[in-house]
Amino acid sequence: MLNQVSAYGRCVVSTGGGAVLLRTNWGHLRNGVVLYLEAPPEALAARVAAEGVAARPLLAGAPPGQETEHAARLLGELLAARQTMYAQADETVGAGDVGPAAVAERALAALAARLAADETQKRLRTVPATDSVRLEGGRGEQRI
Repeated sequence: MLNQVSAYGRCVVSTGGGAVLLRTNWGHLRNGVVLYLEAPPEALAARVAAEGVAARPLLAGAPPGQETEHAARLLGELLAARQTMYAQADETVGAGDVGPAAVAERALAALAARLAADETQKRLRTVPATDSVRLEGGRGEQRI
């Protein structure tokens, strides 16, 4: 799916957390800006437990009545194993302490800041220098 949508501009692609595990996925993700929505395992476990742990095969096998604790432990292990990949995201957005609307606002703000910074960098690379630099070496003077 990432292969198909990576060529589109101005779209949002929401992947599962394991998408970063495949190198080919990273190649496709890098066609845009990658935001990592970061939340502690306990916050993720509470959300998953509210939806029902049975819907998440990676979190199956919890003893009755211990679904949230079981999910938190497993999610903590998954986060730890994937942390080096998540750290490669362009921006990290705190998503553990607020609801979906606030996470969306934070994500949009992070994206806007990143795009503004990218535009600044692009301008810096294309604006000609006002002063020239002279290098002198064994072959004479060169003007840059």
